Amino acid sequence: MRVDAVRILSGDIGATHCRFALYHAEDTAGPEERNQALAPVLLGSRILKGADYPAFNAALRTLFAAGEGGPALLDPAQLPDVVVIAPAGPVEGLPGDERCRMANLPWRVETADLRAMLGTQRVRLINDLEALAWACLLPEAVAVRRVLPGTAKPGAPAAVTAAGTGFGQALLLRPPAPAEAASGRCPERPGAVGGEQCSAPVFRDSCAAAGEGFGSAPVFRDSCVAAGEGFDSAPAFPERPADLLWRLARARVLPSEGGHVEFPFTGAREFAFAAFAAARLGTDRLLCDHIAAGAGLAHILAFLGGPDVGPVEAAALCPQYPEALEWYARFYGRACRVYVLHTMALGGVYLAGGMAARLNIPESPAFAAEFRADSHPSDLMREVPVFHARDPHAGLFGAAVFGMLCFGRECLPGRFDPCFNPHPGPSAG
Repeated sequence: MRVDAVRILSGDIGATHCRFALYHAEDTAGPEERNQALAPVLLGSRILKGADYPAFNAALRTLFAAGEGGPALLDPAQLPDVVVIAPAGPVEGLPGDERCRMANLPWRVETADLRAMLGTQRVRLINDLEALAWACLLPEAVAVRRVLPGTAKPGAPAAVTAAGTGFGQALLLRPPAPAEAASGRCPERPGAVGGEQCSAPVFRDSCAAAGEGFGSAPVFRDSCVAAGEGFDSAPAFPERPADLLWRLARARVLPSEGGHVEFPFTGAREFAFAAFAAARLGTDRLLCDHIAAGAGLAHILAFLGGPDVGPVEAAALCPQYPEALEWYARFYGRACRVYVLHTMALGGVYLAGGMAARLNIPESPAFAAEFRADSHPSDLMREVPVFHARDPHAGLFGAAVFGMLCFGRECLPGRFDPCFNPHPGPSAG
């Protein structure tokens, strides 16, 4: 079914806050438009506290009613065409038939419930860090800023991390860079050269399994990954929106449950802290969620002689306790470095989430020193750039981008040119 525009409902469901947004994407894209012209446009949003609702479906129903100082986000007479919800937790099941039991909230989210409540078959669940990774493909839209210098290694994946109530990580496998796609070096375009017309992959049915082994992906036939340079600089030549979409749809995001991995400590004082935190928690296994997320800051503050308060209060008090902030920034930097070395994410690291923004972690010398503290003989970490995605709604935007890419061929054919032709001209026929 072709429509002139689609309404995309996206959700970024964390343990503390549940964010929802309604986006609009039109089926037009003129050749003069640049990257931002093709991005979904925000129509409205709503933020809820997860603890106020017994289940996800109860929170979702409130979107049909007026909120604090604003109208209803959803209209029963004009339901969304596409729904993409990004909960904090492992997403299981085949594309279109997914479910998630959230890690830090007693909720279960299922696509079957979403289809029943919202009346559309175009529904997907992706992990919340996956949504952030999709947003990082269009960095200007989510206020990405470089905070540590370096040069992204061509073809290498990028790491995306976020700390809030929990600590999340995902791996972004970028699409071909504009120059690579134009030269015909993309493996998905064998024999193609700049100026030739080339058929784009044909999308499958929206509920079919695709991209097996590559995490979340818009559903289409080819599952080849051709990663290229980063998106922190503009293309060398103007790129048509249809061509940019063609490339973005070839990105891949690999989710992880890195927050549930044991945190690495070093030195006698850190081991003393580990014993202190383990006793407070009643466990002998300290995870990244315990140390690199908000709870870790509260444990650090108490260990260093500060007040025994919760994560929110600890963050507010941190300016008065610079040593606690230094410890937390060091642990955050270590968690990022370990993930880069585990995955060879030499394409850069994107930081997001409430803790990075609230405490200005990306600017901390302790974060930088620990992130660069590489004992590898090749000094791998020296050239890895670090970026900060400052928009607190980046996850919502990324979920909407994923929805547009996933269902775009079906809903917005005018945006998805069937021929990949980066250099329109006489030779293109």
